[in-house]
Amino acid sequence: YGLLPDQADGKIFNALKPVAEMLVGNIRNAASFYASKTNNQARIEQVILCGGSVQMPGLVDYLAKAIQIPTGLLDNFAGLTGNVPENNQLAYGVALGLLKRKM
Repeated sequence: YGLLPDQADGKIFNALKPVAEMLVGNIRNAASFYASKTNNQARIEQVILCGGSVQMPGLVDYLAKAIQIPTGLLDNFAGLTGNVPENNQLAYGVALGLLKRKM
């Protein structure tokens, strides 16, 4: 059900919302810090999410609306060939990052 307020009478949404708001606050703080270090000459133009948890229904849309920055999912396997898993691709972010460091 995730962050979909119209599911399960909004009970799961209401339980998850405080945690999601903490994430929103952290993203806003990071964006503010980045802007301050560049004398407001640069801004974060896009947020890319990765990891298995970002598959939570409604998370991407919730964050995009809350932070007012385009938000999307990392395409872990872009540019790779071979035996690519079809399911749960977002959970491979750390493993693929480590693998790419060795290439």
